[in-house]
Amino acid sequence: MNAPSNSLNAFGTLVISGGSSGIGNEFIRLFLKHSPTARVFNLSRTKPDFSDGIYNGDHLSVDFTDRVALDAACTDLVKRLEAVPGPVLLVNNSGFGSFGVFNGADVERDGCMIDVNVRAPMVLTGRLWHILKERGGMVVNISSTAAYQPTPLFATYGASKAFLAHWSLALWRENLGTGLHVLTVCPGPTSTSFFRNAGFRERPNVGRGMGPERVARMILEAVRQKKVLLVCGFRNRVIAAFAGVLPKVWVTRLAHWLVKSFDLERFKHRKESA
Repeated sequence: MNAPSNSLNAFGTLVISGGSSGIGNEFIRLFLKHSPTARVFNLSRTKPDFSDGIYNGDHLSVDFTDRVALDAACTDLVKRLEAVPGPVLLVNNSGFGSFGVFNGADVERDGCMIDVNVRAPMVLTGRLWHILKERGGMVVNISSTAAYQPTPLFATYGASKAFLAHWSLALWRENLGTGLHVLTVCPGPTSTSFFRNAGFRERPNVGRGMGPERVARMILEAVRQKKVLLVCGFRNRVIAAFAGVLPKVWVTRLAHWLVKSFDLERFKHRKESA
């Protein structure tokens, strides 16, 4: 893949959620290697740890499931951005999932998932909207290939990512020609903390996934090219294409069979007997 061109230098400021690990962490690293003087604002519970000293940004500690804390962080962020001129690149990256049959027992966790995967990117984008519009910025929403079909055993996660993808693409069309661009990104399985946060003791064998650094590079290149939609990887693009044309009942059955075939339950944490 070619290195990103100097068109990325238009963004003097990067605002990113969930930059403490995974794709977000790698994106910060790659972005700063290309634009070392850019200002970075990371919103997450944990501050990014860059032992090589490349990260020189501001960390706004926030729990996206806490609506009061999110509102306060957005207010603080807007004040800081008003003192920094130029276009802003906003990357809505935070998200998590959970595995298992929906039975009401984990409804509180599912509600938190919706707060993080759906409400947080919508609120953050909305609170920065006037800055993004006035300065001609870009919004990058990290969805998932799970957005292309119902995902039994990851029901709430898949539905939340479907909302984010559809909402993101709609924003792109609404703002076409205004100077504000919106990019929707759909990675497949990636070697991040997703599976650990979803309750797995180790990453299940779900096929050839990508590393977060590779995904971050693809996103950075898509930003440079001002793409509208990025599905990461040829295999994932093929799966997404088929999921988009087959009847929903068919792809739901197929998704359920595929998830079951991975025997994910054996990778889950077990409660020790008394």
